[in-house]
Amino acid sequence: MPSRPPSAHGPLHVSGALLQAWHAGGDSLATIAGPMSEPVTCVDLDGRFVYANDAALRALDLFGGPPVSGYRLTELCPNADGHRAESHDRDVMSRGEASVREERFVAAGYAHHWHVTRLPLRDPDGTVCGLLSLWVERRARVGTEPADSVGRADGAPAEDELRANAERFRHLVETLGDVYWILDWRRMRRLYISPACERLWDLPARGFYAGSGYWIEHVYREDREQVEAALADLAQGHDFVCEYRIVRGNGSLGWVRDRAVPVFGEDGAVDRVIGVCEDISEQRDLVSGIVEQERQLRTLNDTLPIGIARCTRERRYHFANRAYARNLLDVDAESVPGRSIAELIGDAAMQTLEPSYARVLQGEPVTVACAIPFKSAGVRQIRARLVPERDAGGAVSGWIEVVEDVTERAKVERLLYQRDREFKTLVENAPDVIARLDRELRYRYINAAVEAALGIKAVDFIGRRGAELDLPTAMHETVEAGVRQAFDQAREHTASFHLDGRNDERRRHFQARFVPEFARGESHTVESVLMIVYDVTARQRAQHERERLLAGERSARERAEAASRARDQFLSIVSHELRSPLNAIQSWTSVLETQVRDQAPPVMRRALTGIRSGVDQQVRLIEDLLDATRILSGRLGLAVSLVRLAPVIESAIARVQETATARGVTFDVQLEREHDGVQGDPQRLQQIAWNLLTNAIKFSPTGATVGVTLEREGSTVRLRVRDQGKGFDAAFLPHLFDWFQREDTSSQRRQEGLGLGLALVRHLTEMQGGTVSASNAGPGHGACFEVRLPLAADASAVRDVRAVEDTGARDGRAAPLPSLSGVQVMLVDDKAEAREALGALLTGMDATVSTFASGSDALQWLRARGADHGVDVLLCDLAMPVQDGFATLLRLRALEDELGVADGRRLPVIAVTAFAQHEDRQRALDAGFALHVAKPVSPEELAGAIAGELTQRAAARASIR
Repeated sequence: MPSRPPSAHGPLHVSGALLQAWHAGGDSLATIAGPMSEPVTCVDLDGRFVYANDAALRALDLFGGPPVSGYRLTELCPNADGHRAESHDRDVMSRGEASVREERFVAAGYAHHWHVTRLPLRDPDGTVCGLLSLWVERRARVGTEPADSVGRADGAPAEDELRANAERFRHLVETLGDVYWILDWRRMRRLYISPACERLWDLPARGFYAGSGYWIEHVYREDREQVEAALADLAQGHDFVCEYRIVRGNGSLGWVRDRAVPVFGEDGAVDRVIGVCEDISEQRDLVSGIVEQERQLRTLNDTLPIGIARCTRERRYHFANRAYARNLLDVDAESVPGRSIAELIGDAAMQTLEPSYARVLQGEPVTVACAIPFKSAGVRQIRARLVPERDAGGAVSGWIEVVEDVTERAKVERLLYQRDREFKTLVENAPDVIARLDRELRYRYINAAVEAALGIKAVDFIGRRGAELDLPTAMHETVEAGVRQAFDQAREHTASFHLDGRNDERRRHFQARFVPEFARGESHTVESVLMIVYDVTARQRAQHERERLLAGERSARERAEAASRARDQFLSIVSHELRSPLNAIQSWTSVLETQVRDQAPPVMRRALTGIRSGVDQQVRLIEDLLDATRILSGRLGLAVSLVRLAPVIESAIARVQETATARGVTFDVQLEREHDGVQGDPQRLQQIAWNLLTNAIKFSPTGATVGVTLEREGSTVRLRVRDQGKGFDAAFLPHLFDWFQREDTSSQRRQEGLGLGLALVRHLTEMQGGTVSASNAGPGHGACFEVRLPLAADASAVRDVRAVEDTGARDGRAAPLPSLSGVQVMLVDDKAEAREALGALLTGMDATVSTFASGSDALQWLRARGADHGVDVLLCDLAMPVQDGFATLLRLRALEDELGVADGRRLPVIAVTAFAQHEDRQRALDAGFALHVAKPVSPEELAGAIAGELTQRAAARASIR
């Protein structure tokens, strides 16, 4: 046996420490393990024996020799292949985890196979201080030893000795803190489990003897799959090593590490399984805490906008956070550790930073602030702090690098500096006075413009209040009041003041703004007030001049508006005064036509036709004048709808047919009807066609033909009217569609007219989105007028409508008047001629007519007859003295309320008036008139209005019943 090496950890010292730890379990180690037939050994942290029972000494062939305490296994048995066993011992003690392994050991010429259970021993403070090993022989190697000496040299123990050894072994393992268990694999029945299981599982030990199902039920359900997989490997003869969670009896979870080895039977199949189960909950919690702390630290590092790196003396990266890796190296942080700094930042950047690296490796903290040409990120302006990192011996092992990329900030700072310089240049050269005042109303800054404005140098203001300066009182008081308001209310204020001019200067006017400046990072604390004073003298003078001009313009506009109103009123009166006699003429003409019928000689029929044509021309002239007035004043409106043009043009041709026939002019009409839908006002579209046709008839000689065509051209529809007249001079073309323009304005002109027709055509066409043009081949060859209008988008929705129903051409023979037989009519008109003419016309249509000179007379007559007056309709003029038509209507409704007339039986009232403008019609309808009929009124129109209103009232009464 080799000499015992001197050691501070002598066998007595180590043994005492181990036994002291062991005594916490009850009896001493020697008392328990000494009589056992299975080898039991105990070693310290250096692998030196502290204790070995007799069975161990016999197995090592050392029984009866010197004490083994203080020696290693390889020193006691150099030929026993003990290096592997010592390596396993060190591994278990370093990890602090129990282990069960199968090992081969040669002693005294015999090869033995053992199941070795290694259990770490701990001091009271939990520190591992040694290792306890239990050796259970699996089988002896046959061939080198006698068959009856397998296991023990002195033969098989007696039954009593086996029972005693088993009892001592149980006492030993039950004293340990870990759970030791033996399983009958063939029957899947637990042969033994140490009582420590009750402390670990918080369950009675007897439950584990019931079968393996009880143990599996108390494995956490998410870990059962891996446990069952490890058991399947165990069935194939592999060791069982598994960490899993258990469900304790109180419902809490715990972590265990279970290690077991199979023991094979004579048939080579697994017969027994021996295992040790450790409680590793605290270790898991500790590891989880460390992992969580590491995760939080890594998350913090990765979320920091500042780059952090850890570098070694060999100029390699040990760690780099995400900001450092992405912004400076343009790589993922996971790929940085272990790589060369020069490889990632490039040679140019390495050359720039190498002096700093050398200094920090000498133990000196280094600050770097410069532009670095990185390999991937390009030139970046950085601010870095390099701090040396030292090992346990104090030597510099590397450095920690904290880098802030200030490239964008540097750009902003340069830009701010540039703007600040520009601002100062601008402020110092600004013509306005700019100053900054503090809470004590002292000037902290003022630009040079103050000297030009007040004659006081800017330097004289700094640090002083306005009261301390020779400032005009008006300015001083205004400035102090404005600054105080800005401080108190924390919002901008403005103020104005004036200064009397110096010497011969005129009074000057100023406007001041007081802008609060808030403390940095705060939104309510006013730190100072910026004052900007503008010289608004020129602006004030310009404003006064502008107000003077505006006043003049306002007066001129009011005069113009008054003149326009007077013109409109005049035209309205003229229209009324002209329409009234025309109404009588037309009414008497209709009466005459009814009386003479076919017995009238041709000259009389021609006379009646001429009278009717003259009336129509006068009415058209009046309407054109009123339309021109509306267009010039911007008051002409359109009733837009989807319209087909062909019927509208046919209606216009019918209206001018009599005039054309009288002049001996015929029409050549070609109208395309499939694609003629437009969006416009039917009445105004017919007016356009009527004016073009009238113009063509007027300038065509007798026997001429006027061509009228309507055709589609692309997305537009084109109306063309061509005459055979003298045409017009090309020089007059730019003025052809102007108001009141005529090519021949002399008193000897051959054609009549005011020059309104073509101007109306142009304006009405443009108002409906179209264009109009004119052309000719020169004087004597006729003229051609074209109107283009955009086609409607939805042609299927276009309705077939005529702006005015055709009256048909008349040849002088009177058509029968419409019948109003059985209709009782009241007629109210202050003009006797109008009453007589309309009364005769209505009588000629078989109506019963009662005429009245005023509304009051008509109401008295109705009151006398009561609610059953028998009248069907009331025709009432609007313009009457004393009581006009509107007042008459109001009093009629009041009378009906008084007489108890129901709403459905009220007397319908139709306004028959010479006030024929659109505004007049709308006013009448809004007032409650059923219809508005303009004078002069044709018999057909009047009869249709009366019949339509009576039909509508009858239908309404029928629905009520």
